[in-house]
Amino acid sequence: MAWLHRLLFQPFRPLSRLFHGLLVLVILLSVALLPFEIWGSAQQWPLVQTFERLALGLFTVEYVLRILSARDRLRYIFSWWGLIDFLAVVPFYLPLVGVDLIPPVFAPLRILRIAKFARLYGGSEVTSADRAAAVEGHVYAPLPGERLLAVVQHHPVVFYRGMGVVLLCMMAAIYMWWALPGSLWGHIFAACFGVSALIFFWGHWLDYNHDLLFLTSERLIVQNRELFGTWRQSELWATLGKVTAEKAGFWGWVFGYGTLKINSATQGVTRLRVIPHAESVAQEIYHFRTGA
Repeated sequence: MAWLHRLLFQPFRPLSRLFHGLLVLVILLSVALLPFEIWGSAQQWPLVQTFERLALGLFTVEYVLRILSARDRLRYIFSWWGLIDFLAVVPFYLPLVGVDLIPPVFAPLRILRIAKFARLYGGSEVTSADRAAAVEGHVYAPLPGERLLAVVQHHPVVFYRGMGVVLLCMMAAIYMWWALPGSLWGHIFAACFGVSALIFFWGHWLDYNHDLLFLTSERLIVQNRELFGTWRQSELWATLGKVTAEKAGFWGWVFGYGTLKINSATQGVTRLRVIPHAESVAQEIYHFRTGA
């Protein structure tokens, strides 16, 4: 079960990223359909009914596999994240035993699936050393004898806020399909909004998963991934200047992120924003640089 635990609880690995990306898309589409199912006639669309069955099946399999692969099953079941996963699945089986979910109850339970974003990322059992062990030798050409010590990723809030735009585009696509049934323009607008949703999703997905800070035994490497390419900026510890953490305002205090200010003799000043626990990262960089 070790491979299954890594797949479900450590979303930084390549296969796990694909699986979690599929879950995120299903969650977004499920929530985007909600207003049209409550106030419109979307619940009568065969495709919507089929999608809901498939989504519920996916979430059910995920929940069961999480229980089976958890290191402490009872602790997971009764944890906050376990309850979120439970409420995203079990209540939707109640109609099978004659208990109908009325809209005032149904809607909050569906919206609660959004909380699974935090379950997929913020609640994962991942450290920077874990990421280093997973990606070493696969992301850049190491120097002779160079070892990857840690990998720093953006705070999950970078991904969450981007998904708001994706959700709006999905809802717009569904609305065009629903408001202009059988219309060529309805299909065109729906397709445009749908493609926009996928592009925005892919862009924010790359930003979160591939904009990374690598700390090695020899240097510091900043990687930035765009839609059509990747660039990296590296600095040897010997030429690296002072690295400090800057506050990121009220929301940075609430969610625990900040900005890293990196001074170097060759690159000048570089700021990396929305870094979780920026003060701790700056301290970690100081220890790697000085060997303390």
